[in-house]
Amino acid sequence: MYLIRQKRVSTQAYHKAGSLMSLPNEEAKFLQIYFLGNEGAEAKRRCTLIPGTTKSLIESLQKMLHENNHYVQKFKMAIEDNPTEDLQIVIKADKKPIEGHERVFNTLALNEVAIIIAGNDFEKRDIVLTMPSNELKNICETHISYDALQYPLMFARGEDGYTININQVEPGTSNQINKMVSAMSFYAYRLMVRSTENRLLNYRQLLNQYLVDMYAKIEAERLLFIRLNQKKLRVDEYIHLKDAITNDSDPANHGKLVILPSTFTGCPRNMHEYAQDAITYVRHGGKPSLFITYTFNPNCKEMTQNLTNGQSKTDRHDLVARIFRQKLIKFMNMLVKGQVFGSVKYWLYSIEWQKRGLPHSHILIWLTNTLRPNQIDDIISAEIPNPSTDKNLYDIVIKNMVHGPCGAFNSLLPCLKEGNCSKMYPRQFIKETQFATDSYPLCRRRKPEDGGQTATVKMKSDSVVIDNRWIVPYSPLLLKMFDAHINVECCNSIKSMKYILKYVHKGSLLLIPSKKDFNRRKQGAIVEGHDDIRSGEALGRVYTVHSRNTDCYYLRLLLHKIKGPTSFKDLRTVNGIEYETYREACLALGLLENDNQWNEALKEAVYSDSPSKIRALFALILSFCEPSSPKALWENNKDCMSEDILNKLRAENRHFVLNYTDSIYNEALIKIEDKVLQMIGKSLSEVGMLSPSRQHAYNMSREILRELSYNSDLLLNFVTQREPLLNTDQQAIYREVLRLYRKSEGGVIFIDAPGGTGKTFLINVLLAKIRGERNIALAVATSGIAATLMIGGRTAHSMLQIPIDLLHNEMPVCNIKKGSAKAYVLQEAKVLFWDEISMMHKHGLEAVNRTLQDLRGNKDLMGGLIVVLAGDFRQTLPVIPRGTMADEIKACLKSSYLWKQVKVMKLTTNMRIQNNCQNSQRFSDYLLKIGDGQEATTENGKIRLSNEFCKICPTLENLINQVYPDITLNIQNIQCLQERAILTPLNEKVKEINFTVQEKVPTAARTYYSIDKCLNDEKAASYPVEFLNSLNPSCIPLHRLVLKVGCPIMLLRNLDPPMLCNGSRLIVKALHAHIIEATILTGPFEGKHVLIPRIPLIPTDLPFSFQRLQFPLRLAFAITINKAQGQSLRVTGLDLTDECFSHGQLYVGMSRAKDTSTLFLIADEQKETKNIVYSQVSK
Repeated sequence: MYLIRQKRVSTQAYHKAGSLMSLPNEEAKFLQIYFLGNEGAEAKRRCTLIPGTTKSLIESLQKMLHENNHYVQKFKMAIEDNPTEDLQIVIKADKKPIEGHERVFNTLALNEVAIIIAGNDFEKRDIVLTMPSNELKNICETHISYDALQYPLMFARGEDGYTININQVEPGTSNQINKMVSAMSFYAYRLMVRSTENRLLNYRQLLNQYLVDMYAKIEAERLLFIRLNQKKLRVDEYIHLKDAITNDSDPANHGKLVILPSTFTGCPRNMHEYAQDAITYVRHGGKPSLFITYTFNPNCKEMTQNLTNGQSKTDRHDLVARIFRQKLIKFMNMLVKGQVFGSVKYWLYSIEWQKRGLPHSHILIWLTNTLRPNQIDDIISAEIPNPSTDKNLYDIVIKNMVHGPCGAFNSLLPCLKEGNCSKMYPRQFIKETQFATDSYPLCRRRKPEDGGQTATVKMKSDSVVIDNRWIVPYSPLLLKMFDAHINVECCNSIKSMKYILKYVHKGSLLLIPSKKDFNRRKQGAIVEGHDDIRSGEALGRVYTVHSRNTDCYYLRLLLHKIKGPTSFKDLRTVNGIEYETYREACLALGLLENDNQWNEALKEAVYSDSPSKIRALFALILSFCEPSSPKALWENNKDCMSEDILNKLRAENRHFVLNYTDSIYNEALIKIEDKVLQMIGKSLSEVGMLSPSRQHAYNMSREILRELSYNSDLLLNFVTQREPLLNTDQQAIYREVLRLYRKSEGGVIFIDAPGGTGKTFLINVLLAKIRGERNIALAVATSGIAATLMIGGRTAHSMLQIPIDLLHNEMPVCNIKKGSAKAYVLQEAKVLFWDEISMMHKHGLEAVNRTLQDLRGNKDLMGGLIVVLAGDFRQTLPVIPRGTMADEIKACLKSSYLWKQVKVMKLTTNMRIQNNCQNSQRFSDYLLKIGDGQEATTENGKIRLSNEFCKICPTLENLINQVYPDITLNIQNIQCLQERAILTPLNEKVKEINFTVQEKVPTAARTYYSIDKCLNDEKAASYPVEFLNSLNPSCIPLHRLVLKVGCPIMLLRNLDPPMLCNGSRLIVKALHAHIIEATILTGPFEGKHVLIPRIPLIPTDLPFSFQRLQFPLRLAFAITINKAQGQSLRVTGLDLTDECFSHGQLYVGMSRAKDTSTLFLIADEQKETKNIVYSQVSK
């Protein structure tokens, strides 16, 4: 029945009109059918075109249109009166309705349908119909007669539709005004539900087609406006357009480009802005707390109550959209204002329509208080409720939250890809909730035999019994309130944003100035020093610019760095010097990375340090900083690195005049190469330098020499002096290890050694015994601090090349190649001692087992090597980012398949209190009770702190004064700072305490800003620099590092083990622009002077790769309890205002103290605190 035929190309609707009459050899179609001559022929032709139609119904509809549709009547009259082949009928686009009939048009006046002769002029938007022709002509969708011609059954009388020249009227006076009615307003009015029946809403599926068609008309009108107003939108200044022309293709191949503004929903700039809004939230609020998907329930009462005349929900998508909109507003109000999950800081959501037609919203919320892993089960469930306890929730879950069932139960579901469920259902049974890194938590799903419920769900032809594996995670509270499919997940990383923002624009943007007048904020707190400026909670951001747009990129960097500039000249002025370009100003401020900084670092070292220290600094730069021109760096600084060698030769040859020679430089290169080999195991040629010439054969690697160069006499003398000091427990372990060593029997022994039981003393005696007999005994430790306490100790990761990412790899293998020096050492070794093994992920030990079996050609446990493990499972377990109890237990060594083959031996005698008072014995027993979880608890499940074993401080300030008394006087006293620190569970609290204590230090502060960059050039515009600056991943230094001379600091990276290890504590001696001079505080290298440069660090716990160039340091007045493991402190402060949240933290914190008189604590007002102990581990 259409009068206009429709064609779709690339999802855009194009409407065309043909001729009034068909060609002689063609059948009539569309409008031509109306002019066949008799009603029977018309009906027959239509039934032929649309099989299955009823002829009587078609005839009734034809009669109705012939009698009531004035277009049909006028067309037939025009043809009958003018039967010429050059006849043209024009329907004017700008015809006006008859006065007195608002929005309802009567029969056309004489000037509305005109008959003209070929050749006459007419307007572009007029519809022109001709006599027989095979030509199709485009029809403007904004034509006033378009709706009636496209949908004749919906507008049987030929009612007019939207046109561009309908004036708006004032609501009060009904007087017309100059503003025009938009297509969106027109059709929103037409579709409105009224008290009287709106017949358009009764057309069911035809209504859906009409809605889509009219929305296309609305978008076409918007696009036309944008195309005609490109100059007003300043598109010539859009940088991403220049990028497209410059980088993507030849400009000659482009057509006329139309640039869409960022307000156009769905365009690349619009999506990019949404992405940057989300990035801004993450910058200020960190990772999102919860990811919620709310799907509309089409069977809700609001929907069923508004369906009329036998309609189904698929007939009224307009109603679905309106109800969902209202429900979503209520849903967001409940989340944000109702604070269902707590106070909400930020929120963000997007709306999508599924293929089956149901809208759903993806929602991210940032909570003010971070969710802890132990809180997940309180708000999220993935289990079938108990129907006897809560029948209502049970019914809602079964109706809304069951996935499928798919697979064998139903192979036709869309989630199946190649026979497997793309949503990973059915999930695995899990007794306790677990966190998986960079993913959502694996929610608890208990088996039926473990207390899980089952349910029967109806399929099309059968009923199926399901269990918890098929349940989608949900919030019981939200489910009962809204009775819909509401999936709730706890976010574990910022990756969740990709579900909100699926398409992120990769181009660059430039800020388009607003025409609005700027007015300062009139409410909010007054900014200090600026009485006319007020701060508020609103977040702001600057448009991102790709680094390829150099000038704009450097300008943007300066805008974020320089405060209060009044001109571009101010931005280019640094320290009173005006630079010609923004790039030069950025370099002067240290905002850009360049090779000159390494040269400046070496020059700074020349003024205060010896050539050996400068060589060590150069080796650090070669090993970790990857300079682009290492040879040029050597040439510029080789004299200062070789000066001591020249001076030594001059002292030995006083009668000769000696200067620098190639042999002197070669000797310096040898020393540098030895250092680089020690640090990263690479030669100079492998790091881009010239290889030194060795005077003798250098076939034996330094790795091997290191293990064979011990003085046997000194070691055996060490054993002779200390063997008699071993107590009974130590002697039993000593004899067992030597028995295995003498018989060359492999095996694994675990020494269970609480703090103070002489574990390190015993290991050092065994190392000396085996090495004294000229055999290889390796000493490694999980932590750098523990490694420094063993003779020749190294970190396990550096010696054994254990992979860094042990969480995701179920079958890891160490990165040691056969035939390498490390492989030779492991093949020849007799015993491997591994301290602090309780901190290592089980996959680490399993990787070593596989590697040793391969290298030694032996399938026995550890390849037949004797491995002595030592540790204390009362202490903290492997760190699992945002992990739950189940995650930590799963990662613990006791959960490994290797543990069954380990022989456990214990040290029970506390060596620290052998000759001490009885109070120390009671303190030792108290610590063991805490470590074993046997200390009595209160009704709140907490332990009560006693003044008998510690001194309780009322405030944080008092705690600081107890641990660091007279800090202004003692800051230069290294002995005073050596063995004292404040411990606390959380990093945020550590930063707060460090800042507070450093503020008391009277020396001048120096601030170092990191240089951050995204390593993926394509994503650089998506992750702006200020966002990267705001990130604070674990084990990565802060973007803004503030230090003072005399302050204790901690190293965050293994630089030169065992001297400079991750966790080593130092004292700042001097602060330069490119290096920091420091002195090692504790351990065998105590008092040694070192130089530390900036090094590039790349975090591994983010969904994208970025690099931070910064000094690998943090203040160490306060450190986390986990970082303190392995250290002994003479004065210990313990801040428990934020309670311990993981196994063994309280035990570790309190056991660092050597004496109860120097253990200071601060807790809650009740002097109580949590003691987390996992019984599965402590057994």
